[in-house]
Amino acid sequence: YTIDGGDIHEIYYENFNAFDVSVTIHGTATHTGYAYHKMLHSPSIAFEFDRMLPCHKKPELTKDREGFHYLKEMKGNCEKTVLEYIVRDHDYDECLNQIHDFYRIADYLNAYYGKEIIEVEDHMRYLNMKDKVILKPEIIEQVKQAMRDIDLVPQIVPIRGGTDGARLTQKGLLCPNLGTGGF
Repeated sequence: YTIDGGDIHEIYYENFNAFDVSVTIHGTATHTGYAYHKMLHSPSIAFEFDRMLPCHKKPELTKDREGFHYLKEMKGNCEKTVLEYIVRDHDYDECLNQIHDFYRIADYLNAYYGKEIIEVEDHMRYLNMKDKVILKPEIIEQVKQAMRDIDLVPQIVPIRGGTDGARLTQKGLLCPNLGTGGF
């Protein structure tokens, strides 16, 4: 088990599937006085890209097991802009669907601008440990009983984030998370 700062009654063995997605937009810089039909302003295209993502899939508009994408960093100038996103969902297939949105939008904008100006790369960070932990229910039953033995009321709660236990579980060490009462 991993121990973290949640409520002392809580057991966590379901977390987000987590991916990073990087979007690179290549623009064309020219003198602003001669930019007509020559300049491709990559920050403007980056804003356009971001607006095409599903607007209801943002952290401030989701809760519980609902997935989201989050623009955590944007850097750029006329010639190149990089958008760094995190993509999270408890459901693996839904997470992949969200990632597919990034590639679909890039394909659309590349076709619209008539050249390959947008590149998308995704990288898996960690997976939902639930899929492996539920195969060994005794791990959860043992901790539930231990909690009941000391007059705690066990509560199973999904994590809207990740935990070290997710990475350990991926590597074969099933590792649900227990709250310490830090809240």
